[in-house]
Amino acid sequence: MGHARSLKRIAAWSAASLIALCVCAWLWSLRSPTVHDPLGDEPGETWVKGRGYSHAVRLMDSGRYAMQTQCDICAAPLQSGTWTRQDSTLVLRHASGSVAMELVPVTVMGCEALARRGEQNVRAPGSVYFKRDDRCADAF
Repeated sequence: MGHARSLKRIAAWSAASLIALCVCAWLWSLRSPTVHDPLGDEPGETWVKGRGYSHAVRLMDSGRYAMQTQCDICAAPLQSGTWTRQDSTLVLRHASGSVAMELVPVTVMGCEALARRGEQNVRAPGSVYFKRDDRCADAF
């Protein structure tokens, strides 16, 4: 009798676990397969700056860029335009044609980074852009 009761409990827990697993799998399948990235879905690299990624710049392979700033009082938290490489400097131009910023490659604590021209000697991790998928972006 005790053995049968144990088997029933095991069967009940197994059934409940299987149902929970199926519900989780179903919910996972309902999620959006591709969440729209405000910085664009084109191939390219995303560089982030600041704890919690307060700034992000996506340099797309097509020569376009999108820049997002986490700012509650900014007029335009999302900017876009084109970017070009001039020697080792990346020049970002607004859609209007004016220069948005120039980024130069730097190394900060052994990590590849991009700094605004004129700020490349500042070695504070919060003042430079790191590749989003790089260990450095989350380490600092």
